[in-house]
Amino acid sequence: MHTPTYEVLEHTADLRMAFYGQDLEALLECAAYGLFREMAGLDLPPATSEAFEVELELDAADLLVRAWLAELLYLFDTEHILFTEWDVTITDEDELRATARGVPVPDLFQSPELDVKAVTYHGLEVTEVPEGLRAEVIFDL
Repeated sequence: MHTPTYEVLEHTADLRMAFYGQDLEALLECAAYGLFREMAGLDLPPATSEAFEVELELDAADLLVRAWLAELLYLFDTEHILFTEWDVTITDEDELRATARGVPVPDLFQSPELDVKAVTYHGLEVTEVPEGLRAEVIFDL
């Protein structure tokens, strides 16, 4: 598996990122990878946790990206798992079904490099690019 492509973009106070994927499934996996890679401040280790199932209804692509990241951030806050591996599927019924695994936070560090509080709607967009899709997301720190 190749490393997902993402960028940290300039922003005055929050974390602004761009994610890339050849399709929506790859874009969602890239977004999760980029968020947790930046939060950890280190290369993501292999998963050791149990699997967490995530199911979301497919809405507009930008809202789905936000909902996916918000759900993973909620699980990070409540389950104390830094997610490092994902398997995302968009079904024929337009639903996102995903399995996420990671590493218990206490096994990695005392606190994350970045304290991400929320996924905002501000500046949220998904656009088509020659390589597939690009999402831009701003996270409240």
